[in-house]
Amino acid sequence: MILRPRYGSAGMLALPYFVFVEALAPMLEVIGLVGVAIALLAGGLSAPALVPVGVVYLAGMSASYLVLALDDLTFGTFRSTRDRVLMVGHVVFEQLVFRPLTLVWRFWGLILFLQGRSEWGVQERRGLGGA
Repeated sequence: MILRPRYGSAGMLALPYFVFVEALAPMLEVIGLVGVAIALLAGGLSAPALVPVGVVYLAGMSASYLVLALDDLTFGTFRSTRDRVLMVGHVVFEQLVFRPLTLVWRFWGLILFLQGRSEWGVQERRGLGGA
């Protein structure tokens, strides 16, 4: 289906994008981060060479801050100062904790997929009994 005109935009745009960008991104990101870590530990990478890595993380944080500012200007979703401060804290948490965790989960899922494992395991139904 991928790259076959017969399937229209799904085959020519959506699926190739998914395979080459979304599915392979965790592998490329892990390879890049491991390479940077090894080069840093081996002394082959100086601190100024880490500036691009910092710029990427700051760009992600800046995008989130921009969204918060635009939300404040247009909708005013967060009315109290406490809520705004919490959201700013969540931006930092997202970049320094949640993003690396999702990278690990996505990479692990890619490994399992490449091994041919697609099972979810045993799922037990519990119902809403005590709710």
